Amino acid sequence: MSNGYLLAAEADFAAVRDLAAGFGLDVIGAGTLGSTPATASALSASANVGIVLSHAATRNAPFVALLHTLVKTLGSAQLLLTTPDVRDAFAFLPAAWPQMSVEEAQSRADALVRRRLEDEAAANVEPPRAHPLPPAESPQQTAPASEQEPEPEAAEPAESGSAESEPESEPEAEPESEPETSAAAEPPPIPAAEPWQPLPGAPEEAPAPTPPASVTPPPQAAEPLRERSAPLAPVECAPADATAFAPKKLRRGSPELVRVVVHQPQDLQDVVKAAREIDPRADAAPGGMKIGDVPLGSSVGVSLEVRGASCDGAPQRRVWRGEPLDFNFCAEADDDAKQAVFLARVFVNDAQIGVLAFVRAITGSDKPAPTG
Repeated sequence: MSNGYLLAAEADFAAVRDLAAGFGLDVIGAGTLGSTPATASALSASANVGIVLSHAATRNAPFVALLHTLVKTLGSAQLLLTTPDVRDAFAFLPAAWPQMSVEEAQSRADALVRRRLEDEAAANVEPPRAHPLPPAESPQQTAPASEQEPEPEAAEPAESGSAESEPESEPEAEPESEPETSAAAEPPPIPAAEPWQPLPGAPEEAPAPTPPASVTPPPQAAEPLRERSAPLAPVECAPADATAFAPKKLRRGSPELVRVVVHQPQDLQDVVKAAREIDPRADAAPGGMKIGDVPLGSSVGVSLEVRGASCDGAPQRRVWRGEPLDFNFCAEADDDAKQAVFLARVFVNDAQIGVLAFVRAITGSDKPAPTG
């Protein structure tokens, strides 16, 4: 039975399987249990949660996005560092979460495995058997006295005439001899042996012990990586869409405003109205992007790539509270370009959700204005 989960990037699975087995944990990745909200819910309900941090994990966008969600849904977790400096790459994780090196965790897991093996070996050892005493020698059996041949009787005295002339003579004593039995007679029956009795003063023989049935010791509870945190309230979410605004035609030699707004679907009309108040030439790009439900408090970011114009499209980040978020960029058309292609990348908790693409034509002279 699992004692919890060990969350790791897929690149670290092979290195931590033995460690997880020692603690009785299941190794999972960001997508093992389903979507990010489903995985975050399962980890929040688990008794023990460990998180493996490595430089390879920093390049796993779903893993990083899941960690941003766990910061808000998980009370605490045991951090396992593959290298001492990898903690700086995950600075957004709470400083109060305990941490240790993977080598130290592996040492503890090995100690738990050895302890379980020793307990199993001790439970299966048979107790020493008592050695039985040698059987007592039975006394030599002799034939019953009733079956022995009677001794010969003395000779009867002669008749009165001869008795007077000859004195009585005593018969000669025959030497004692072993009683003989008739060859034709059957041998006497051997009496049934009496139950064996222990010798006087000797300890009674203990019955041979019955080998104990193999008893499987109860599984040793794995050493908890952290105390079970109190159940947290469900995370509140709000649906979000992304809409881009830019002039229908870019004027060569003049900077133009390009805006990307993340908003709830119901606020689209208000967002369009506000965009035209800021720039009367602004026009919404066709086919806005649906992001979906985003947990309140998540980090939402937008970066902009442009072909045919110069633009500082470095990522910008805002905190999603359910209100519209504005991301503003400035683009200036190239001298020899006929149109500009815009690629707006949208991120949630540093995980890319999608790309909003649109095209704008460029008007004006192809040659730069002469300097006076």
